[in-house]
Amino acid sequence: MSLDSYIAQRFGSRNLQFYHAENLENFRTYCAAGKLLCRGELMNRNPNGFTVFYSDDRDRSLGVLGRAFGNLHDFGSLFQRARKTIPNVYGPIQLIFAPAVFSSMRDICVTPKSIVNLNQDWKQQAFLSEEKIEELLRVDGSHNQINPAFSFCELSCGNNSISLEFLKCVRVEPLRVSGWSLQEIVENELRTYGIHVPVETRSYTRVENRIALQQLVEFCEGLSIPHSREALPLPVNSLPATFQALELPKKKRLVLWCRYFTHGTIKPLRHDAKWEPNEGEDYTVCELCAPGDERPPSKVSYSFIRGGQWGELALGEGHCDWCGGVSVRCESCGIVHPVSDAQYDVPIECDGGCDLRFTVRQEEDGLVHVELMLSIEDEKMLYGYEDEDESPYWCEDEDESPY
Repeated sequence: MSLDSYIAQRFGSRNLQFYHAENLENFRTYCAAGKLLCRGELMNRNPNGFTVFYSDDRDRSLGVLGRAFGNLHDFGSLFQRARKTIPNVYGPIQLIFAPAVFSSMRDICVTPKSIVNLNQDWKQQAFLSEEKIEELLRVDGSHNQINPAFSFCELSCGNNSISLEFLKCVRVEPLRVSGWSLQEIVENELRTYGIHVPVETRSYTRVENRIALQQLVEFCEGLSIPHSREALPLPVNSLPATFQALELPKKKRLVLWCRYFTHGTIKPLRHDAKWEPNEGEDYTVCELCAPGDERPPSKVSYSFIRGGQWGELALGEGHCDWCGGVSVRCESCGIVHPVSDAQYDVPIECDGGCDLRFTVRQEEDGLVHVELMLSIEDEKMLYGYEDEDESPYWCEDEDESPY
């Protein structure tokens, strides 16, 4: 029997599960692929969006970017119940795979701690014999599934991906991000990609830690997100007061949590809030009230207006569902013109080079409407003048106007 087969059999008999923690951006990439991906494949599929880890360069030099990684223990469970701990650095979304997943793995390698911390010695320190695997599984009658001495072990395999067909459930932290619960966000992602597994929210026995974690989320939501995914200037003494009593190494890892969470979850949610309509929907995002960071997107829906001398000019009159502001969309060139209050009663020409002209007016009762104006070309053809001075609507002296 090969070592891979032995591990799959023994882990299956112990009912061990395979855990992998992530943030939203990488989780989406997995869902779209239908697979848990190794770092190298993740970088290839989402080169401009994947969450950058501090260990990526080291993993590259060790030649392990092509291996899929995870754990045999739910690291988030420690923060759920214990004082002076921190949440799982790699993210609040925990993918939990059923024991059958081990039978799909090849070149399985369990190391007592992360490969990046073992450097070039990782193979030498791995559990690469049946005797070593039995040592890993020795629990001496405790409730643990693996030897407590190796609770922070890491499992990697030679697969560059692991099918989500083995996914048993997804466990999320009890967080609200950008006004949404993390459970709702994850459930929506799974629905989008047709993945049917339950999503459960972690229940905390130490309530103070749950409250502190939400405070950390709110702290991250207040940060300015730099363009570079490798950066998030954040000294440890700027962390919320709740975490200042932690030892320095833990605070440094908490800074990593903030960096990964800000780039990996908050940033994509803010990008979503800029909003793109689904096929068949006729909406744009209001540019007058800058939506998206703190609440759901502000949508502008349109009613269709046709005008001009021959009815060929058309625009969409839109009103924001949040601020009520007016936007006018040219149906010829597609340009949207957000119209501020200061632009009411002032003729506006479309920026797209077409002949559309319009005016937004507010009546005494407060109702706002859009009036289509004749284009310059229409005026020339309708009234037969070539110069502005010949226009029947233009008079040097207001008293000379026939109107």
